[in-house]
Amino acid sequence: DGGADGPFSRALAGAVSRRLDEAEAARVAGDPNWWKIREATLLAVGTVDDFILDHEQALAERGVHATFSAPGFLKLVLDADLGGREDGTPGGSTGSHP
Repeated sequence: DGGADGPFSRALAGAVSRRLDEAEAARVAGDPNWWKIREATLLAVGTVDDFILDHEQALAERGVHATFSAPGFLKLVLDADLGGREDGTPGGSTGSHP
């Protein structure tokens, strides 16, 4: 069934992680369009956010922790964007995965 929380959370977590890693690699490489990959990822997650939250709620009612967490994803993105990088400039690495 793709894991305790099913294939949806695992597939979503994998896809989001790959895109955020791709955006970060492009940023580090100096690609001026790196942010477009990141923004597209944010838009994709935002488009299905109601479904994600409903899925998390249903899993929580069964005592199962979702592989992809909407609050965890938001915290990851905000920490990276607002937390700053080691060089003191705004933004930052995507670091860990949602």
